[in-house]
Amino acid sequence: MIGLAGIQLEKYVFVDLGVVNPELDTLSIAKRIGNPTQIPNLSEVQCLSPKNKDEFPKNTYSGNFGLENFPLHTDLAHWHIPPRYFLLRCLVPDPTISTLVLNFENALNGLSPSTISRALFKPRRKLNNRQFLLRLTEGELFRWDSLYLVPENKEAEEASSRLNALDENQYQSVKLVERGQTILIDNWKVMHGRSRVAENSTSRLIERVYLSEINL
Repeated sequence: MIGLAGIQLEKYVFVDLGVVNPELDTLSIAKRIGNPTQIPNLSEVQCLSPKNKDEFPKNTYSGNFGLENFPLHTDLAHWHIPPRYFLLRCLVPDPTISTLVLNFENALNGLSPSTISRALFKPRRKLNNRQFLLRLTEGELFRWDSLYLVPENKEAEEASSRLNALDENQYQSVKLVERGQTILIDNWKVMHGRSRVAENSTSRLIERVYLSEINL
């Protein structure tokens, strides 16, 4: 089963692992799957629950989008090297909410290789008081975040327009409907988002752990 999950992750860049040992805590599960990464100013396990805009600061997704759709993005795209993987584990399910995913190769269909390779972005804010231009793709790494990345050349403008106008029919929808259900995502190869949340569906609780590598 674990070996099959590894093959699926390599092929599809994300995998639904199903319900994984619901009696264990999320960090223990993460350590069985791979090597957790400590992110500065974040707890090793982050709790994700839908909130209204005014309950979060403006430098967060919840502070910008609240209960509306979260646009597709890769996590920490403004970092020079974002974390490679992360898992999402359900603690309190809600079948009305979907996690949305899309392989970056499908997202970039229609853009020329030269546009993709030359697209340069600037982080919207400095990281450790420094700011560098970042490429859309570098080797295996793909990054995208309409909130935190600013186009710096015409190729980046073209790529940004394409990524901001994706057809929602391309998305794959995954519902976390059971306690302990776990999704593993390759953050360098797939974008993810969240569907709109109804006012009466804010009890949903997901835990996230970033991983530097996996052992599937």
